[in-house]
Amino acid sequence: MLLDQIVARNPNYAPAWVSLGAAYYFTVNTNPARTAGAGDEFKRVVDAYLPKIEAAARRAILLDPNFPGGFGGLSLVELERGNFLAADELAGKAFALDPNDPRGLHGRSIRLAIPGNIKEANAVRQQLRAVEPFVPVYNRFTALYLWIDGHNEAALEILNAMPPNAPNRTADLAMVYASMGRYGEAADLLEKAPPGPAAPEILKEAARLLRSACGRDIPRAD
Repeated sequence: MLLDQIVARNPNYAPAWVSLGAAYYFTVNTNPARTAGAGDEFKRVVDAYLPKIEAAARRAILLDPNFPGGFGGLSLVELERGNFLAADELAGKAFALDPNDPRGLHGRSIRLAIPGNIKEANAVRQQLRAVEPFVPVYNRFTALYLWIDGHNEAALEILNAMPPNAPNRTADLAMVYASMGRYGEAADLLEKAPPGPAAPEILKEAARLLRSACGRDIPRAD
């Protein structure tokens, strides 16, 4: 990983450690085992990377305790472990240091959404969009949270504006279309999906099920 080399050359730069931890975190969350339902394999990935994420966050805090990223990274570790109170306390420290830090806002919205506070989570995500409107993973979560709150068209607008090869974009679009009863469009997307976390056979079967939704075949849109 390129960030490993950067940190090795600049071991005393806290933001580099935070970025390395974030890269490890997204490596876990985009691993194919997660979407393929391979629980044991995914657990091995988590067990391999979680200590690395924690070590990077703690190193960043040691180097610069006034930089919010280290506390934010450590908060994600505790969140993955199910330690929600500890995660919230660490996130609070990060937020106090910088209320407009994009990583902090992203994590704050996730913690609000987990117990069902979706409207509050969406308010935080709108603040995040104002601060950082271009990061695909942030935009993906914003679209999904808007969709969960019933704002289908707003979610579609964000997803359609993302790069075609953005991770999970195709599956997310298909999910939103299917929830609106637009099964044919959802199936078309899955059949034309670029290589990604989901195995091709899973996408193919999902498209078949969508075309036979409600007990009727839906023709392919050519």
